[in-house]
Amino acid sequence: MAISGLLFVAAWIVGLLVASPPAVTTPMANLIAYYEAHRAMVMLQAYLANGLTGILLMMFAAALHSALRRAEGASSTLSNLLLVAGAVVTSLSCLEALFVQVVANHIAATHDAAVILSLLELNAEIDTFKLPILGILIAAASWLSWRVQALPAWLVWVGVVEVLLLVVASGNTLFPGQVLTIALYVSGVGLLVWAAAVSVVMGWRGRAVRAGGGRAPLSRAVTDTSSSDAQGR
Repeated sequence: MAISGLLFVAAWIVGLLVASPPAVTTPMANLIAYYEAHRAMVMLQAYLANGLTGILLMMFAAALHSALRRAEGASSTLSNLLLVAGAVVTSLSCLEALFVQVVANHIAATHDAAVILSLLELNAEIDTFKLPILGILIAAASWLSWRVQALPAWLVWVGVVEVLLLVVASGNTLFPGQVLTIALYVSGVGLLVWAAAVSVVMGWRGRAVRAGGGRAPLSRAVTDTSSSDAQGR
């Protein structure tokens, strides 16, 4: 789990650093000029920041589902919801990458402004649905982690705050504004922090379970490690 979550964070950061495509509201002549000049870099960014990160997020969600389902016991509603949300977000992320690829190729071939604008707007509008579903993933993971004590309380609250930020940021395309734009960027940083922290904590506590012979549930490992920390202090 730790590897997939940390790779997700790394791929997203690298993708963001590769290129910075202009906003949809940029004049069409400038959009076409940018995509023509940076076509390869824009496509690479789409593969990394959308396609690859979506796949890695699915792997992370599957690993988290597996770990928390064992701790959840007979009822697996929340862990299944987490897995389904991860699959949907992955599909939407890959769709975003596809839109960017089509835009880059279409600009090079035709310079059709109407088609280019439509594809860019569709790509931007995906976040209206993708971000709330991502919030469902984090909410399910946080709620289940709180129930089975699989994560420390502070990290559960980080998840709660991130869910709220994602819900607010998803309205960015419906209600444009500086505050909502800031929420979009903050929610992105929050997602990276949450995913990295969960990966490290769950990876560490997974090793604690394996060190105990693999028989103790994850929630028991959390209790044992917390007790050890308290005694150490």
